[in-house]
Amino acid sequence: MSNAAFTQTVHAEMRPLIESIFGELRANPGTSHYHRLSDEELFRRGGAVYLHLLDWLIERDAEPVQKAGTELGHKRFAEGIPLGQVVLAVLLEEKHLWKYPATAAFAADAELVRATAEFFQTFIYWTAKGFLAELESGKMLPGRVVPPPAQHMPTKKAAQQEDDELITRGGQIAEFGG
Repeated sequence: MSNAAFTQTVHAEMRPLIESIFGELRANPGTSHYHRLSDEELFRRGGAVYLHLLDWLIERDAEPVQKAGTELGHKRFAEGIPLGQVVLAVLLEEKHLWKYPATAAFAADAELVRATAEFFQTFIYWTAKGFLAELESGKMLPGRVVPPPAQHMPTKKAAQQEDDELITRGGQIAEFGG
């Protein structure tokens, strides 16, 4: 089987292939931020990833994969979707690609499977790099709470007071000596 036959099959089966992921994206607790997205938005996002895969299989050019992954990381950061959920969503796309009946037969082609795995690994790497670049730039995630300031060490007086208290077997606090 050839890459050309695979790309034609994926193009022809794109909508049902992507729609086969919707149930798991909405049911998986690891993709909770995707639960609220419409079918059309899930289709648009899934289709973009698969189109990048098909371009990769034809061209084997890493630069577009780097650019697309980095942009995806920037976008998902701006949306406030945790990086782990973004990665899991992309991994589910790879998993469903090989489970889908029209493409499952292509899983016997070791070179195609290797090239596809290489695409997904590279795409996830650049997605994470794009996400982390946004994080390292000091931008705040939308809707995130600013972490509290670091707590300072207790003073000697407070530490001594804690040492002076004793919790009894009944769970009550008592003081030494009386």
